[in-house]
Amino acid sequence: MSSKRRRTPKERREAWTSDSVDELPTVVDVSDAPLTKEPAPDAGSLSINDWPLQALPPVSGDRSARFQVVVRQSVVADVRAHALSQPDVEICGVLLGNVFHDQTAPYLHIRGSIRGKHAGNHGGHVTFTAATWQQIQEDADRLYPDLRIVGWYHSHPSFGIFLSEMDLFIQKNFFDLPWQIAYVCDPIGKLEGLFVWRNGVPSDEEFLIEDDTAPGAMVPRPESDPLAAGAAPVVAQPPAASAATNAVFENQIEILSVRILRLEQRQRGVMIVLGLAILLMLVWPMVLQTITTDNQPLLPGATNPSAGEVGPDSKTPNNR
Repeated sequence: MSSKRRRTPKERREAWTSDSVDELPTVVDVSDAPLTKEPAPDAGSLSINDWPLQALPPVSGDRSARFQVVVRQSVVADVRAHALSQPDVEICGVLLGNVFHDQTAPYLHIRGSIRGKHAGNHGGHVTFTAATWQQIQEDADRLYPDLRIVGWYHSHPSFGIFLSEMDLFIQKNFFDLPWQIAYVCDPIGKLEGLFVWRNGVPSDEEFLIEDDTAPGAMVPRPESDPLAAGAAPVVAQPPAASAATNAVFENQIEILSVRILRLEQRQRGVMIVLGLAILLMLVWPMVLQTITTDNQPLLPGATNPSAGEVGPDSKTPNNR
């Protein structure tokens, strides 16, 4: 029995080379998934045999007996600062790190973040645009070449901590791997939450914080940070990503860009249909009133001015 050969990333790029939404092909093969239905993402399905061994860093909180997320305090601080910089609208970005395991279970170690620029904001919901993903890819290659995208974050100014329908769409379509998470921050209510995949549903769970901002702590800084000059980090870094890992990362960015463009195209269509529906709702009562007035029968002695009729009591030059 023969099977269909999946196209390589290069072949997919050649199949879609336009930056314009209007020029998108009708069918774009952007999935490397097998023909069989994949199981629902679940962090509990991760095996310690699939991830490198690394001792859990010093954290605040209790280590559970299952998959857990560790976030550096500097990352939390940067996300909060990003949210506070624009408290009137939702902001977004991505989280970077790696998956390891200790003697207990696998865990996700989030060690960096990248703020999303050029993000869209439709109806109060933030969305990643193609320009946002391009900027994120360039910043990730330059600042965090040894880390992978492990999730995303966005703000809910005074909305509380939850995932809206649009948030769930982004999580299910762009961050659907078992170890990818969603982080939500409410800068007005001073609340935050982290969602982990459990049986196909993002579940709000407690996470551990690594205090890398303690006095005297040496923290690796991006090259763009002016404080990096002469400040050599003492924390051991994982080995640089291989060429295969970089190719997978570029392929993921390509897939996400196409999905974002399709989502924006779909949103524009929905807004047009919604606008036409509202216009029809406003105009229809006037049209209905006009039709009812024209078809209403005249009472005895009444006149129809629109038809040029004049009643017996009307005063005209001929009956004065």
